[in-house]
Amino acid sequence: MAGRGAREYFGQARRRVGGGALEASFVDRVRAQLVARLSGGNLGRARRMATDPEGLAFRDVAADALARAAAGPGEALAAAADVLDAAAAYKKGLRAELDEELAPFRDEKGRPEEAYRGAIRRIETRFARRERRAERDQVDRILLAASALLRDRIAATVQAPTALRLNLDRDAAPAVEVGGLVASLAAVEGARAELADDVNRNARLVVEQAFLVVAGAAAG
Repeated sequence: MAGRGAREYFGQARRRVGGGALEASFVDRVRAQLVARLSGGNLGRARRMATDPEGLAFRDVAADALARAAAGPGEALAAAADVLDAAAAYKKGLRAELDEELAPFRDEKGRPEEAYRGAIRRIETRFARRERRAERDQVDRILLAASALLRDRIAATVQAPTALRLNLDRDAAPAVEVGGLVASLAAVEGARAELADDVNRNARLVVEQAFLVVAGAAAG
């Protein structure tokens, strides 16, 4: 993966979502470039990451989970639990957004005003659809961040140019050899693909399997 191949591999994310589209929305230039690289090519996701004060919190969850998984199989299972707990907390936090959106349609006692019952039902229906997706989507964001962190470590290990890394604001420690990192990246991306392809898959088992690979790679 050295040389030209590494530059092409790590340069893909830069071409998927340009930071210019975000800068046009008056987002700080450095943050715009950062979220453009971390969004997985999804402009809507990039905008949310750029404008939400907690938009990058999932990356801390991913970093902590990778570090914990590297400590061994038992910690890998705990790391998977941390990811799922963070996703559940994110879903729970959405309820406050619903309350805020419905507030203009309620009276001073918090009861729905008769004239707005249709609008309230539409808002609640839209929210229910979003809430059903929210937890699984947040798991995907965390796994995407884990992939980005692993990619940066691979880049550092093969001495790819720093400009090609995804997390511009974080240092990436090179490993002794690249094989374990590649296996870990493949496992995390495999977990993302499994959860995207089959919404009925047990997310806990899928994420645990991925982090057990991370633990095995660290031990090797």
